[in-house]
Amino acid sequence: MLAALHAHSTPVTLTQLQQALRPHRVALATLFRSMLKMEDVELVTRTIDFRGATNWELNIGRSHSFYLTDCDQDKIAPLDPVITQPLRELLSRIQTSLRAQGYRQLQLNVAFRGTAPSDPGRPTQLPAAPQCPVA
Repeated sequence: MLAALHAHSTPVTLTQLQQALRPHRVALATLFRSMLKMEDVELVTRTIDFRGATNWELNIGRSHSFYLTDCDQDKIAPLDPVITQPLRELLSRIQTSLRAQGYRQLQLNVAFRGTAPSDPGRPTQLPAAPQCPVA
């Protein structure tokens, strides 16, 4: 399971993980219980996407990334780490403060979602109303 998670550069659903483990047959319930155990020891992070699906990401061997979900294409792409560095620093300070107050097993859930411009080379003005369904 860890190798399959490591092979993905973006968070995955349990169904995607199950497919990555083929030809081995692993029940979704087994995957879920295993992911919960790995989450308990902070090997994985769980996030909820705009559809309400649970996604899992490996925490070891890489720094935390932030992702953008393209609602039209249903694709997840990592955001540039240079751009997200101030957010990463802010969240680290918040986490440090909460841990100092005694909180444990903190989970970070920051999600960006949007609709890509029709011509990626030309900036477009985003509509006022969100394009993604809110879970």
